[in-house]
Amino acid sequence: MRGILMSSITNVIDVLERAQTGSIKGSLKIMNNSSGKSIPEVSVRYESDFDYIVFNNSLEPKSKDYVTEFSTVEYKVDVNPGSKSTTNALHIKIDCVLRTKIKQLYEDLMLNFDPANTDESVWAVINDYSDLLKKAKTERLSNEEEVGLVGEIIVLHNLMSNGHGQKALDYWKGPSGGLHDFVKEDTWEVEVKTSLNPNPVAKVHPIEQLEPISVPFHLVVVKIKSDKTKGTSLPEWIDLVNVKLTSAKNKKALIDLLLEAGYKDEHRSKYTRKFVFDEAQRYKIDKSTQTLCPINIDSKAKYVDIRWILRSSDYPMITCDPVFWSNPAI
Repeated sequence: MRGILMSSITNVIDVLERAQTGSIKGSLKIMNNSSGKSIPEVSVRYESDFDYIVFNNSLEPKSKDYVTEFSTVEYKVDVNPGSKSTTNALHIKIDCVLRTKIKQLYEDLMLNFDPANTDESVWAVINDYSDLLKKAKTERLSNEEEVGLVGEIIVLHNLMSNGHGQKALDYWKGPSGGLHDFVKEDTWEVEVKTSLNPNPVAKVHPIEQLEPISVPFHLVVVKIKSDKTKGTSLPEWIDLVNVKLTSAKNKKALIDLLLEAGYKDEHRSKYTRKFVFDEAQRYKIDKSTQTLCPINIDSKAKYVDIRWILRSSDYPMITCDPVFWSNPAI
C-alpha cells in the first residue's frame, strides 16, 4: 500500500479522475470542500494521459513550448484557453500516472495558490516537493513498488480464481490510494504486504493501517522468490489476470487501475525480474491484535508520524487456502 492522503480538502483529484473517465470535459473549476466555493483563477483539465493545472495572472513572459522541471513536471506560460482573461497563465503539466503518488502536491497547489502572486506561490509549493518529484519517475516502478504490485496482482488472481471472478476488480482499492488494498464494502477488508524475505518483513504506514475496523479485516503477507528460470515477471502476472477478464469494460478497468498504480504496459520490457509465488499468510486484525496502532498507543504519547516494521515470525500467521480466498470474512 502506498502512502495516502487521509482526507481531501479540495475536489481536485475527484475532478481529474472524472475527467479521465470522460464524464466531464474541458477546463474545470476546483472547489474548496470546507467553504464550498470555487478556488479563484485556477482550473484543471485532463488530456491524453496528462493532468493540466492552469493558474491565471502569471507575470512571466509567454513561452511557446513546455519545459521540463524535476524530470516529472512540465510547464509553460501562455493564455488560459478556458478563461476570459487575456493575461498570461502558468500551465503545469503532470503525467496522470503520478496522480496517486503526489496527491498531496495537488492539494497544496490548490490551497496555497495566491492569484495576486501566481508564480511565486505555485513554485514555492512545487519546490517543496522537489525530492519527491525527482524520484517519481514515469518510466517504470521502483523495485520496491514492482514487488508490491506483484503481491497485489497475486491476491487479485487468487480472489478471481476462488469464486469472486471479475467482481474482484471492484474490490481492488490499492492503486487508488485506499487505506486497505482490497475492500468488499461492509463485508471484509484485506491489506497486502509482499516480501522477498524468507521471514517476511512488512513496512506499515500510516499508523492507522493495521487498526481494527468494524468488519473482518486481515493482513495478508505474500511471500515470493526471485527465479530467472521458473519465475513470472510483473507483466506476465498481469497477463494471468487479464486472460480471466471477458468484457472490454473490465479489461479497461484493469488498465486504469494499473495506470493508477504507476504501471504502463508500453514499458513491460523494462520489467525483467521474475518471481515465483511461495505462499500467502494471513493474520486477522481485531481488538486482540498485538500491532502498533492508535488504540494501542497511550493517549499521553505525542507523535507526528510513525512507521514501523512487522516481522511475520513474531505473529501467528495462517496459510491462505482456497476457503479463505472464497470468503475473506472468516
